[in-house]
Amino acid sequence: MPKHHLQGASCLFWTADVVDWNGELDWKLEVLNKESAQAILPLVVPAGADYSLAFHTSRLAEDDPAADLISTRALKSGKTGYQQEFRVRKADGETALLFEAVSIEVVSKGRWRLIGVCTDVTEERRYRSQLVHNEQRYRFLFESNPLPMYVTGLDDLRILEANEAALRQYGYLRDEFIGLDVKQIRVPEERDMLQEQANRQDLGLVNWGVLRHRRKDGTPLFVDAKSLIAYDLTSDGTPVRLTLAVDVTERLMADQALRRNQETLASAQQLARMGSWTYDLSTDRFDLSDEFFRIVGWDRGSFVPCWETVIGMVHPDDRATIVLSDLMAASAEGSIEGQFRIMRPDGETRYATSRVHGTFDPDGLVSGFEGTLQDITDEHLQRQELLWKTAFLEAQVNSSIDGILVLNKDGKRILQNDRVRELWKIPQEIWDMPTGRLQLGHTISMCKDKAQIEKQITQLSSDPLAVSQDEIELVDGRFLDQYTAPVQGHDGALYGRIWLFRDITEHKRASEQLERSVTERTAQLESSNRALKGAKEEADRANSAKSEFLSRMSHELRTPLNSIIGFGQILEMQNSDPELDESISYILKGGRHLLDLINEILDIARVESGRMQVYHRPLRISDLLEEACILMRPAAMAHQIVIDAGNSSASHLSVLADPQRLKQVLINLISNGIKYNEPGGIVAFTCFTRPNGNVCIEVRDNGWGISDSDLKRLFTPFDRLAASNSDVEGTGLGLVLSRRLVESMGGVLTVESTLGKGSVFRIELQQPLDESVTKTESNGTSARDDGWAPGDVVVLCIESDPSLLRFFELVATMRPNLRLLTAIQGGLGVELARQHVPDVILLDNALADMSHEEVIAMLQLDASTAGIPIACLISEPLEGDNEIRRCPTSRWHLTKPIDVEKFLSVIDQLEPRPFDSYR
Repeated sequence: MPKHHLQGASCLFWTADVVDWNGELDWKLEVLNKESAQAILPLVVPAGADYSLAFHTSRLAEDDPAADLISTRALKSGKTGYQQEFRVRKADGETALLFEAVSIEVVSKGRWRLIGVCTDVTEERRYRSQLVHNEQRYRFLFESNPLPMYVTGLDDLRILEANEAALRQYGYLRDEFIGLDVKQIRVPEERDMLQEQANRQDLGLVNWGVLRHRRKDGTPLFVDAKSLIAYDLTSDGTPVRLTLAVDVTERLMADQALRRNQETLASAQQLARMGSWTYDLSTDRFDLSDEFFRIVGWDRGSFVPCWETVIGMVHPDDRATIVLSDLMAASAEGSIEGQFRIMRPDGETRYATSRVHGTFDPDGLVSGFEGTLQDITDEHLQRQELLWKTAFLEAQVNSSIDGILVLNKDGKRILQNDRVRELWKIPQEIWDMPTGRLQLGHTISMCKDKAQIEKQITQLSSDPLAVSQDEIELVDGRFLDQYTAPVQGHDGALYGRIWLFRDITEHKRASEQLERSVTERTAQLESSNRALKGAKEEADRANSAKSEFLSRMSHELRTPLNSIIGFGQILEMQNSDPELDESISYILKGGRHLLDLINEILDIARVESGRMQVYHRPLRISDLLEEACILMRPAAMAHQIVIDAGNSSASHLSVLADPQRLKQVLINLISNGIKYNEPGGIVAFTCFTRPNGNVCIEVRDNGWGISDSDLKRLFTPFDRLAASNSDVEGTGLGLVLSRRLVESMGGVLTVESTLGKGSVFRIELQQPLDESVTKTESNGTSARDDGWAPGDVVVLCIESDPSLLRFFELVATMRPNLRLLTAIQGGLGVELARQHVPDVILLDNALADMSHEEVIAMLQLDASTAGIPIACLISEPLEGDNEIRRCPTSRWHLTKPIDVEKFLSVIDQLEPRPFDSYR
């Protein structure tokens, strides 16, 4: 290595040439880095001497022989090097210890080249010596320390060493304890904290606080743990953690017990609303409990507890009772107690009591006070309320109209008002007596039935819980209502008995008078009921007579109308004289108007008398609306009115109603919407379900509308309102009948209208529970033996009115393929049906020789006629589908007078039977 590199080194480098001269070694030494070596190890160099020589001669004499011996042996034994330590004296007189490492190179036999490095190890040896000393001292302190200590590794947390105190504390032998994982002495709940503690590499003392450990036998152990990381506890300087774990279980248990006692005391004080305090005269300081602060309403942190501030809490009017000198004097003799008011910071006033006694110094002088403060506000207010209630109760008792007497369980009077004396007329001298024996005797003497009262008193004495209410008659003619019951507390304890007395003389007399009045009134009502019953029977007879009259009048009026309207229609069809057209139209118009009037009057009469039969069945609204619109569309087109039935919401809705009657109502409402409208107007429908589950059908128009005043008269019979002065046809009965028909089906018909804007009629009906509809189809065919050609339609008309038979004969001429058979009696009609097997039978429902039901039954008995469709000819509109129900093969009904077009449409629907079906 170049010399200039050695000058900055912190060691002394030297070389030496050594020659063996006959056993004596000659050394020629040279120091390579004199300058830096002198700075590191300033040796004693005599004036003019060489540093190399000084380095060699500076070795202490006692170390020199040993050093020479080591080097000589190394050279002569052929070693490549050697090491040794020796001492030298430095220029300042101090001794330094050098460590020398030497490399030997053999130049030739007896000649060597040496290279050496000397390092000052004085401080290192001193440190090692101190370390040994410290380790010995640590061992002494560690082993003999009475506090439990153990050493653990930083990474694996295993116990490396422990003193005897730790072994005793945890209950392990040394071989058992050394090598344990620290987790084994920690409770499971705190093992998660170990990794956090292991990650901490604080070099200083770390206070872990109180930890929960456990002994070998599993018993819990609370330790106050502290630890530090040490590097000088091991010989190789490996860092370890030294832990001090002092058993604080007993102290902790004592602290917890003390804390529990304090909490119990605080809870007891809070429960009792009683705080505690102490006062030191020498320091003028108070020590106040938490409950004290709760009572006075102050915050502990913002309150300076001294005599002035504490007394400042007391109400000014009550401070005079709390004087320090008086307290000292009184405390010398014993405890004192006082009551006063406290003013809280929030302005509330509380009532409190305080009990105080003195504390004394060794000389027997008062050194301070200690006492309690109890909040008695609630009790104070309860006492005030009790006083008020007592006063109120006394006032109420004394002002009561009832006599009130209260006895305790021993029978002694504890309360009675003046009303008792007034009711029983007790003399004043008896009333003033402290005992109630004479008062009881006087009371019994006032009763008319004395034995009954004595018996009752005896029974109540044997049954203290009995309740009794009686009516007592007094000897002076008065009556008292007497009620008695036991007085019991909430816990069921018996405290006595209460007696209530009330004068019911006037009430009893009024009741007797009322009973007499009721008896008389009952007799009058029975007489009135008999009269009403007779009047009702008379009204029923009159109503029955009216219905019979209307029925007969209907038949009598319809018979000529059949001819008038029937032959009028034929005249209208066959007339070729234009001059007669107007006359014929007047005949038909007048006849039809009269027929409508008769039908509506009869329908109203049936509804009122209850004779109209209504058959409820599930009906799809869309089907009824379609039928009604088809029937009314020609009239609408004639008046230039649009019928809008395109409400898709009605397609799935059904109602429970009579199909014939509901269709009759719809047609009437549509007809009104057409008649009382302007050209270009609209009649529309809306259907929806109401929240109550019913279905509502609305018929709307944008016609004339109705004024508010006319709405009140809308459902009055024969009142056509403003239409009576117009050319609009009508009877004034349509809406009356419609409302009553809807009501007979369990529904409601209402109307809203605005004059000049139109009207809305609403029909509200119930929904059916089961919407299934059963259809009855006739099947089977019958042959006929009439000799007519196939394709002819044979109609048998069984009708008792000759004029109507003539009408059908004339109508038959309008269809070339129509063959008409007629019979004026039911029996003859049955024979003709069996003989000719017609395509349809027109059957009068008012035959002279037999009823139409009998005719139908006879036809059903014969297989050849059982399947023939029957169209019933009725004099009045059907009550529901009664006729069709009784005749399953019937598909139509025709109302007299017969509408020619409707009759022909029925005939046109018939399909002639195949030729091979004839006999």
